[in-house]
Amino acid sequence: MGRSCRCDAEATRHRVLGYLEARSFDDTLACPLSRRTLAQDLGLSKGRVRYACRTLEAEGLIICRRLFDDAGGQLGNGYDLTASGRRLLVSMRRNSP
Repeated sequence: MGRSCRCDAEATRHRVLGYLEARSFDDTLACPLSRRTLAQDLGLSKGRVRYACRTLEAEGLIICRRLFDDAGGQLGNGYDLTASGRRLLVSMRRNSP
């Protein structure tokens, strides 16, 4: 599999960001998801989802929280959109045809 172009990577990040917003309960709770679920629901590879989430976090658009059960096993990740992430989505919607 070859590398994707920069515009494909950006489109993937925007899809992931929009999906996380849609799955959010409210502004105070992390959206609990595994990367596998994210990949399956969006029709992407786990690698692309991992890269998109890391990039979105590095850009300050999401916060990733590791979620654990009472025995210490990881349940998945919780994703919070930051104010910057929400503003980006609003801007994208205004500029879409």
